[in-house]
Amino acid sequence: MPGYDVQTTSKNQFNEFKCAVCKLLLRKAIQLTDGKRICLSCYDESEHKSTDEFMEYAESINGGPLSIIPEKGYFHDRFARRIVSGIEVYCSFKSDGCDWVGPVKAFKEHVDKCDKRSTSCTKCDHHVPKNLMYKHLSEDCPGRTTKCEVNGEDMKATALEAHDRTRNPQFFTCDECNMKLQPEQMLDHKKLWCHNANGVCPFTDEGCDHGEVMNKKGMLQHIKENLIYHVLLLLGHLKIITRALSDVQAKLCAMKDGIYEEMRTLKQIVDDIQSKIIRWTDYLQEQLQSQATVVEDTKNMAIKCESSLRDVIADKEKCQAQLMDIQTKTFTHESQMQEQLAAFGDMQKQFNVLTDKIEALRAAVYEIRKYQQRILGQGAKPTLQIPVHPPLESSDYIVTYNGEMTWKISGVTQKRQEAILNKTRSFYSPPFFTSPSGYMCCGRIYMNGDGPAKGTHISLFFVVMKGPYDALQQWPFSKKITLMLLNQDGGSHHEESFMPDLSSSSFERPKKETNIASGSPFFYSLNALESYGFLKDDTIFVRIKVNA
Repeated sequence: MPGYDVQTTSKNQFNEFKCAVCKLLLRKAIQLTDGKRICLSCYDESEHKSTDEFMEYAESINGGPLSIIPEKGYFHDRFARRIVSGIEVYCSFKSDGCDWVGPVKAFKEHVDKCDKRSTSCTKCDHHVPKNLMYKHLSEDCPGRTTKCEVNGEDMKATALEAHDRTRNPQFFTCDECNMKLQPEQMLDHKKLWCHNANGVCPFTDEGCDHGEVMNKKGMLQHIKENLIYHVLLLLGHLKIITRALSDVQAKLCAMKDGIYEEMRTLKQIVDDIQSKIIRWTDYLQEQLQSQATVVEDTKNMAIKCESSLRDVIADKEKCQAQLMDIQTKTFTHESQMQEQLAAFGDMQKQFNVLTDKIEALRAAVYEIRKYQQRILGQGAKPTLQIPVHPPLESSDYIVTYNGEMTWKISGVTQKRQEAILNKTRSFYSPPFFTSPSGYMCCGRIYMNGDGPAKGTHISLFFVVMKGPYDALQQWPFSKKITLMLLNQDGGSHHEESFMPDLSSSSFERPKKETNIASGSPFFYSLNALESYGFLKDDTIFVRIKVNA
């Protein structure tokens, strides 16, 4: 048996795994010593035939002269067999409407069962697709058995026409009145026109109580004598039908009113949804407009911190030079040893203080640069707000690692005015850590309130940020959070505490630079801000604590 005579879905695969002898898809592929692939059956034919006989055999299969003669020796090409078994092919009866596509290994099983496969009719020997065989046997097959409509005799369809010509039944005689009629007229004649046919009053269904069986003559006489009675019966039925139609009309009117009411309700709901969409669109536009300002603030802060770092490094170098000078003088002037040692101690203390400041500023610059790189990427515009606040003095911007951050906010009047004008509705605090390798957090404040608190209260929120040690933390964030407004007159501080909602996305591990803020929209009344010592010199102090 030569290769598979199939149509593949991929022409490239067919060309790669085509038998070099029969030019069909390889069946039980083998590989010759020269590297050519052929079917095992094609090789067997070459073994059992002479060269001329084999050439004739190959030409009869592929319709042309053979380009190679298989050499002796081969090995079973299991790789090719595995690939061929999985090549997708079409059904052999695709042209008859079969849309099956499947691997070669399932091809034979499908073809044997395919509905489009033609089979021979047992009564007429015609080839008919399997799925049309029932229709053929019942309607089209000339050898099917049918019944004569006149005498009910069973016969083949091919004999029915000759049978009709033999009987030639142009007329039939009525058994009741001996009238001659065509076959198709006989049924209506017996039901309606035959005078000798028997039946009951046609108004029985309307209520006529004359239940006797009558012939056509008696029927006409009964109808003539009871004409008014039959009309009254019909009138009664007509009234019933009229009342039923009136009820239906009333129900339809009621349904119409209900539909109109539902339409009005739905229209109101749609109007409310449109109004909400407009309000949320305006809110989102305000958020996007503030992003440009936030990015500019971040740049300015980075420049300022870098400048401060350069100044501190210069001071450090100066101190180091002075220290070296003192050490040199100590070695050369032993008489001034005690005095120089005292000066050296003072300079050492100053050096340590400056070193601490340098490390703090270096950590701040590192965090800010890291934020800039995450936000700006390679010059791309940020797609969300950056967790920063307006520029601070270098001494104010110190990252803490004890879970507590005190935030000095100056220029409160100006910041609130900017919030009212929607220039800067909110800003972020410096970041802080709950421990040296803990969660990274910050605060977010709305000086003119947020949402329902807008214009009446300060809104203060807690924000979980993406930090360098997030992989070591437990998520969701579950520590107690305390928000405080500090009293500058020595009185009681205003504070609010809450536990995180563990199902909220605000406390999941951050996927972006910051999570959604969570806290107190109505944190403190704007009207009471100046009355109780919380606002001094146009400055307030906010503290955020995260319990261990």
